Amino acid sequence: MGTGKTVHPGLKRLAWSAVGAIFVVNLMGFLDTITDSALGCGQNWPLCSGQVIPAQWNLGRAVEFGHRGMVTLAVVLAVSTAVWALRSQRAGRQVTVFATVGLVFMGAQAGLGALAVVFVNPRWILAFHFGCSLLALVGFFLLAVTLQQPSVAFESDEGQRRQLRRLRQRVGILLGFTFIVVYYSAYVAFLGDGLACRGWPLCQSRWIPQSGAGAVDFVHRLAAVVLTVMIGSVWIEARKWRVHRLDLYRSASGILVLVLIQSLTGAYVALSHASVPSFMTHVACMMGLFSAECYLLWQISPERARYDRAGYESSVNRPIGG
Repeated sequence: MGTGKTVHPGLKRLAWSAVGAIFVVNLMGFLDTITDSALGCGQNWPLCSGQVIPAQWNLGRAVEFGHRGMVTLAVVLAVSTAVWALRSQRAGRQVTVFATVGLVFMGAQAGLGALAVVFVNPRWILAFHFGCSLLALVGFFLLAVTLQQPSVAFESDEGQRRQLRRLRQRVGILLGFTFIVVYYSAYVAFLGDGLACRGWPLCQSRWIPQSGAGAVDFVHRLAAVVLTVMIGSVWIEARKWRVHRLDLYRSASGILVLVLIQSLTGAYVALSHASVPSFMTHVACMMGLFSAECYLLWQISPERARYDRAGYESSVNRPIGG
């Protein structure tokens, strides 16, 4: 990108299809966990109970087999997207970076998934598996956005650039903390301590729980509160840009809405005793929140500024009708 080239509509559709497939794969991974279906195909990989297509079916086997089938589809779509994007946009540094990140973490995700099956779901492997799946999703999401979004030049003076650097630092810190919270949350879920705190917002009718499992879950809730405050701080900073960079303000507002919805779905999980709909909604919001934060960081990155300016200069220097 950054060369002013027109992106083939088919590539855009393929990229967003890959993003959607990876999103569904990640959701199905948690469905595996909450329904105890992760070993529905036994300790066999890539076969299911020693067969390509199982002869006998039950809920656990159906969920796990569906998960593996969706992984195969996602890999095909992701690899096809990356190859097409790299071949058609060879000079694009961002395309190369995002495609590489997506492919590397998708490979790591598949490898850790196989290890989890072979070694009977070690908790630390499951948590790393989800972390890689989240980064694979973000890689292809930003690739799709880069291919989709038109180039726009953003001019700023030195004072505005300093403010942008400050905002970029805050968003970077927020993104790092969000990843830690997500990883910890996944680990808590895989430990089975996600419902140790009965009730909401109190934990077992106490502000500070006494049990070890309750404390583990309570730390998760405290981290969510800190995350919400940090996002509020970023939104206040981004609000200053609602005139000159409305795109930043809108992204920050979207992130604030997502974290509030995330908090409500967390309460839904606790009050419904981790029903499947509540759990899946919570996970979906979390993936959306992390992806939105990465998008905001991309919007204010120096690389994006160079990319936008290059695309702008290419477009204004292009002959009419070219």
